[in-house]
Amino acid sequence: MMQINCPLAGLNEVSSLIKIGADMFYAGLDSEIIFGPSSGLLNRRPWKAANFNLLEDFKKACFLVHEHGKKISLAINEHFYTDEQIAKIIDFIRANQGIIDGYIVADLGLMLALKKEFSDVDIVASTGAHVQNANAINFFKKIGLQKIVIPRHFSISEIKKMTDERSDLDFECFIFGGDCANVDGLCRFTHGVFDCDKSKNACSSMYNFVVSGTEIPDLDSSCASESEIATRLNNYNKIMFNNCGACALWELSRMNIRTVKIIDRETPFKQRLRYVFFIKKALSYVHLPKDKYEDLVRIFYKEIFGGHCGRRCLFKG
Repeated sequence: MMQINCPLAGLNEVSSLIKIGADMFYAGLDSEIIFGPSSGLLNRRPWKAANFNLLEDFKKACFLVHEHGKKISLAINEHFYTDEQIAKIIDFIRANQGIIDGYIVADLGLMLALKKEFSDVDIVASTGAHVQNANAINFFKKIGLQKIVIPRHFSISEIKKMTDERSDLDFECFIFGGDCANVDGLCRFTHGVFDCDKSKNACSSMYNFVVSGTEIPDLDSSCASESEIATRLNNYNKIMFNNCGACALWELSRMNIRTVKIIDRETPFKQRLRYVFFIKKALSYVHLPKDKYEDLVRIFYKEIFGGHCGRRCLFKG
């Protein structure tokens, strides 16, 4: 059966999540634990509720996960880091070898640095690594990665085409939680709703960017009006929360997808319990005919979440 990768945000969550069906975990740390104050972001969900804020609590959680025979990965998945930040990450990993099972990484520079420093380190290519085709898969395999997270904007048919006949790698898909209107691998470069300042068009970044080339787009002429911004945000918020890929599990279970991932580490604990319970229940019925499976899943959804799913599907096509 496919395994469920569950977000973990607190020491007291481990046992309950395992009891209800979590097979493995991923977590984040407060950026200051590794970088110190005001020195950048460690992962793409930097807020307090999404991360362990005390290193000792995180270590205890890792030990508890291991006591249950499970594994845990740490998200170090910002799109890029400075040389100074990479050095601090390496120091952290060296000091905590044997505690953390793997690292979810988007920055190619960090991947290469980790593989050079720790030849046996287990690195997962984050959705932010922008793995778009077979050539990209081959590249990440060549540098020593064994697991790839499929970008969330891929359709079922695209996932099948991408993963067919690749039993040499593990693939993971998002299955429940927040969706995004933009492409993860180009995050901060495809938003452009709020700010038309040419120097700030890389959304939410801590770095300064310079446009290279002689032809600079006239962004001011295409800025959205206040009403257009309100409309875009309304549409954006409709797809950001409680999106579900459970109906697609029937097809995914027949592909080379070994793990499905629940999104959003900051989601309240009780809600994550329901997510895991629902996906575990759905997985137990993927042996049924497709139409019967989908009917049952929608019934389960209503029973567990108290309403119809509204066809807020993670997968299109």
